[in-house]
Amino acid sequence: MDVFKAISERRSVRKFKKKEIDDQLIYKILKAGLWAPSAGNLQSWDVILTKNSEKNEY
Repeated sequence: MDVFKAISERRSVRKFKKKEIDDQLIYKILKAGLWAPSAGNLQSWDVILTKNSEKNEY
C-alpha cells in the first residue's frame, strides 16, 4: 500500500462491531506493533488486550 494513500485515507473509528476477531489476526497486529519504530528506540509501550467487553476500562 502506498504510504501517502494510507495517510490521506486514514480515519478514526468510534463505533465498533460486536464481532469476534481471529486470534491469528490479533497476533499479526501485535507483531507489526513490535516491529514499529519508537521514540529514541526505547520500546516503552504497554499493550492491554481484552476480549471481555464488560472489563474494558482502565
